[in-house]
Amino acid sequence: MAWIPITENNLLTAMSGDELAGVRAAALANAQEDPVAPSIAAVIGQVRGYVGRKHTLGAGATIPEKLLATALDLIVPRMLNRVNLDISSGRVTAAEDAKKTLDDVASGRFNVEEPETATPEVSAGVIGPAISAPKRRFTRKDQDGI
Repeated sequence: MAWIPITENNLLTAMSGDELAGVRAAALANAQEDPVAPSIAAVIGQVRGYVGRKHTLGAGATIPEKLLATALDLIVPRMLNRVNLDISSGRVTAAEDAKKTLDDVASGRFNVEEPETATPEVSAGVIGPAISAPKRRFTRKDQDGI
C-alpha cells in the first residue's frame, strides 16, 4: 500500500453526492468558504501527527492508504458540524473509533507502511525526557510539631 492524498472522490465513498452538495450549500448560504478542502487538510494534518509519532512520514500532504477510511470517518462529521447539520450516531461512533485507531498508530499498536518517499518534515515525537517533579525533601513526618 502507498501513501496517498485525500481527494474529493475519496470523500464521496463516505458520503453521498447530495449530502456533499448540501454541506457546500449550507456553508455558502452562511457566507462561509467551501468546507471541503479545509476539512480534508485539517484531518490530513491530524493523521500525520499521529503517524509521525512512531513512523516515517510520506512526502507532501499524504497519509497511509490503510488509514484512508479512518480519515474519512473524521472528515465527514467535521464538515457536518461546521455547517450545523445533524450528525448520525453511526458517524459519531465511527469518528470515535477512528480516534482510537489513531491512538493505536501513535503508540505503535497499529502498523502503517513506510512511504516510498519520506519527507524532511520533523515529526512531533518526544524530544527529551518527560518533565518530572523534584524529589521531596520534606514529608509529612518531617513536619511534626510545626
